[in-house]
Parts: sequence; structure tokens; C-alpha cells
Amino acid sequence: MANHIQIGITSSPSPSFTEPMSLDEQIQQTITHWDKTLAPLWADQPDLILLPENCDRWHNQSIESLYAFYRYRGKAICEHFQNRSRTHQCMVIYPHTRQDQAGNWHNSAMILDRGEVIGCYDKCKLTPREIDRGFEPGCSPGIIDTRLGRLGLITCFDLNFLDLMNLYAQANLDLLIFTSMYHGGLMQPFWAYQCRCPLASSISGLSSGITLPTGECIAQTTNYQNYISANINLDRVLVHLDFNDTKLKQLKTRYGRKVHIHDPGHLGAVAITSDHEHVSAREMIDELAIEDLDQYLKRASEMSCQHSQMQL
Repeated sequence: MANHIQIGITSSPSPSFTEPMSLDEQIQQTITHWDKTLAPLWADQPDLILLPENCDRWHNQSIESLYAFYRYRGKAICEHFQNRSRTHQCMVIYPHTRQDQAGNWHNSAMILDRGEVIGCYDKCKLTPREIDRGFEPGCSPGIIDTRLGRLGLITCFDLNFLDLMNLYAQANLDLLIFTSMYHGGLMQPFWAYQCRCPLASSISGLSSGITLPTGECIAQTTNYQNYISANINLDRVLVHLDFNDTKLKQLKTRYGRKVHIHDPGHLGAVAITSDHEHVSAREMIDELAIEDLDQYLKRASEMSCQHSQMQL
């Protein structure tokens, strides 16, 4: 069934200051900065708002000053974003440095939904610099079921590790959420394709946007605008073209405008998206016995192994 969601994304860097400022003033200036940055996005009534990694980490500060700020800040900025998510009846991804009850520090991304904290992901793959600064890595992937669908949260350096990606790829995600200070380049479309779902990115100071599992970017911030708002349908499935030409034509004849079959070219696979009120993309392909991409690749691999001496 159609699952359209409106996503608001900012690529604005976190604030910085050059003159002495009290901790209370830093908190207020952080809130003011993000309220001003997000103001253009509320008119589209977003279902989901993404902020970049460590969005309340002030630049031009020593490590000692940062930790003093984090301890003093406590939950003040989180509570502000909770209020915003309650007022606008949406989800907000709040990436920040978090101290747990045992006193350990984490690079975290928290999901706030209509005023409530519904999940938190602690970055699994830390950089050596983060570990040297006393951070602890998370121990599990950020896979969280929400009213919008199953979300997979990843942070910055995570994007480099295939063992982590494979855990997400097995989770049947609806949407990947990537918050970062590092862009990742080709790794963004690679993760989207391997996980068979769109990837929404919010990257501090760099182009951010939404990448489809076919590898195409459909919305992106620019050097002129550090925010975007885009609508995306999460009810989609990838299908290989082999053996399916006739069936795909039958699918289009049966559902007309209620199904979209998108061929990005050069990939050998197409994305099938359902705009039907009662029938999902998965149900559509099952009706016509169309294999999805993973089923097809698994069958091809098994057949190859049966006819080869190669051990895979």
C-alpha cells in the first residue's frame, strides 16, 4: 500500500562562536540556530526531520569545554526538539553526544516522535579519534520500528563497514537514515542499493538528500539552500528484468496508475512502487509470481554453485 512520507532535511553546520559565552547562552544560541534553520521546513508538514551528526556540538571549542557543555546541557536541547516534534506532530532525528547512566559517552542519534523518545542508536563504528576522546561504541545496529516504517540509523564512519551494512541489509528496512559530518560519496547509493531501500542523509556543511535504492538522488541540498523538503513513497520492491518483461507489462495493465515501474538503466533491476490504497508492491508481484531481486540473485547463485567447482 502507498506509504508516502514528507521528509525535511538540513545540511546546516552546527553553530560556532568567537567570543566568550556562558553555558546557558550556548544552549539558547543552539536552540535559536536550529529554530531559524528549520523554519522553512514546517510549512510542508513534514513527517520526519533530519539533523546532522552532533548537531549541538559547538565549533571552535576545546575538548574540555565541549564536555563541560554536554554535562551542563543535559536534556535541555533534546526537550526542545521533543516540543517541536509534539507541536508539529512529526518525528525528529536528534544526533548528539550522549552520556549514559554508567557515565559512558556515545555518539548517538535519538528518534523523537510527537514529543516522545521512541529510540536511540549509538554509533557502532567509531574513529580512533573518538575512542581516544573516551567514546564507547554501540553494540547493536540502529534498527527501529516506527509508525512510518522500519528505520535503520547509521552515523558517519559507519558507512565504511560492510559487516555492519550486511546486518541492515537483512533487516527488511523501509528507510535508511544517515547523519554525518562525512559525505561518503559512492557509499551512499551503495548502501541504498544493498539494503533495498531509500537513504536519507543529513550531513553537516555538505550536500544532503535522498537516494533511491536504484542509486539515484531525487532531492539534494545545494550551495544556495541548506535545506530540502521531499515526498517519497516507501512501498517499493526491486525486481530484476530477467524473465519478467511480460509479467511487468501485465502488472502495469492490471494496476495502471496505481503502480510505477521505474527503470534507472544500466542496473538490470527496476523499482516497483505501489500507489494503491489496499495492495502493497510486494502483494502485486506475488500475484504474478514475480521474483524480487534478492530471490532472483539467490536462485542464480545456487544454480551457479550446482554447476561449478568453485567454493563460495
